[in-house]
Amino acid sequence: ADAAQDLAQRGRLGDALAEMDAAIKLRPDDTDLLMKRGALNLVAHDIDKALADFDEAIKRDPTQWEALDARGMALLVKRKPMDAIDDFSQSLELHSDNPMAREGRVKAYIANHQLDKALAEARMFARLYPELDEAQSTLASTLIDAKKYDEALDAYRKAVALAPDDADLLNEFGDQLTQCNGATGAACDKQHAEALAIYDKVIAIEPTAHAYIARSQVRPPLDFDLKKKDIDAALSMSPDDDYALTARASLLLAQKNYAAAVADATRVIDRPHTEYGDTARKVRATARLASASTPS
Repeated sequence: ADAAQDLAQRGRLGDALAEMDAAIKLRPDDTDLLMKRGALNLVAHDIDKALADFDEAIKRDPTQWEALDARGMALLVKRKPMDAIDDFSQSLELHSDNPMAREGRVKAYIANHQLDKALAEARMFARLYPELDEAQSTLASTLIDAKKYDEALDAYRKAVALAPDDADLLNEFGDQLTQCNGATGAACDKQHAEALAIYDKVIAIEPTAHAYIARSQVRPPLDFDLKKKDIDAALSMSPDDDYALTARASLLLAQKNYAAAVADATRVIDRPHTEYGDTARKVRATARLASASTPS
């Protein structure tokens, strides 16, 4: 079993599962091994095999709350939220101090279109586990779904304070600030300034094309050079990013660099199935018209 876990950590899931199968043949009554194999199958996206292992573990020991949690997660992947709710609820009856079941039940309620119950559960999760960033971020995302934006941003701030180096969480928070949900004018500008600081942190921790593009979006409108620098950085990492090319074309147009704007826009337009084609065509047409109207 230890060898299987080691193989899994090195990304060799097929070998890890084979090792676990061999271990279960030697110890067929070991429920813990069944649980571990189910978890490996879940990671390998073989949900039916994972469910079979969790079903057998629960059949052997109906008080196995960890198996109920694991099966609930697998059922969510299978898009069976009502069954997942039942498993998480049974797990909490057996073991009330169980953050995984709390978080799982929030996700299951959302998947089952029961937003009021999801929000109540998320509030309970955050109240019971104020020290867990996952509890605060789960509450934040659920509040976004409920369109309670100011409260959601406060929950994100609490989550980020608990996990200041979590790049994924920082990106999630920054993306919500960028959207200015419900905020306009100075309030939106304030959110963009906060988002700018968030993306600075993300780039310091884990620079990605997404972070650079996102940072360019929240810079002040007239910071053309810094916006372009961010987009250039994104394109150095992801040269074929249609959004970044379209954004740079728009910036180049604003800077009256018409030839370069046309070149970037054309790269996007020439790609099949791009969602930014209409925007790129408008940029190119505007750049060509402006170029033709500019004295030599």
